[in-house]
Amino acid sequence: MRGARLRKKSNQNTKDYHHGNLRDALLKETLKLLKKKNPTELSLRDLARRIGVSHGAPYRHFPSLNALLAALAEEGFHIFADFLSLNRSEQQQSEPLPRFRQMAFEFVRFSLQFPIHFRLMFTQVVVDHEEFEDLKQAGETAFRILADSVGNLQAQGILRVHDPIVTSVFIWSSLHGFCSLLLDQRLGFLDIDENKVDTIIEAFYQNMMDGLAVVK
Repeated sequence: MRGARLRKKSNQNTKDYHHGNLRDALLKETLKLLKKKNPTELSLRDLARRIGVSHGAPYRHFPSLNALLAALAEEGFHIFADFLSLNRSEQQQSEPLPRFRQMAFEFVRFSLQFPIHFRLMFTQVVVDHEEFEDLKQAGETAFRILADSVGNLQAQGILRVHDPIVTSVFIWSSLHGFCSLLLDQRLGFLDIDENKVDTIIEAFYQNMMDGLAVVK
């Protein structure tokens, strides 16, 4: 019996050792579960069971469930930055003002294509972003793309000169609010389809420019 127990333990260790992409597997399984469960219903122990590794294996990569969720939020900010940089846009713009306009559409498009990431990034699921330096930096990098665009347009005399950070927070917050309403289905009474989403974003952009653009 003792020998049997030792062999069983050895087999489990071998399985863990050869699970080459354990970190990625944990992230993918978490995303899969978050499509139907709340984050509070997850546990590292259950995730380990689902992907077939020992209960302690996830701790090699994530000291806690919160750390795993923070890693997903960080991943989201990297993807988000890609959207804001227009790297995923079908409409590549070279001029600063059309690029600025397109960023508003990409902001919303990201939220609709990556809703789980969006919620992890912008809700209290990950309680303290300051605890995770890589997550904090990823968020700052994404925000800086917008802030740099605003600063560039101000320097060119296209937008009125205000603190570019304050202006960027206004834009960021407004778009975030719209995205949250869409994802939480709080605008269902308006029967908003994809075309209406684009119309609302365009209206937001035009109204925003009415307030921020230099009057000539």
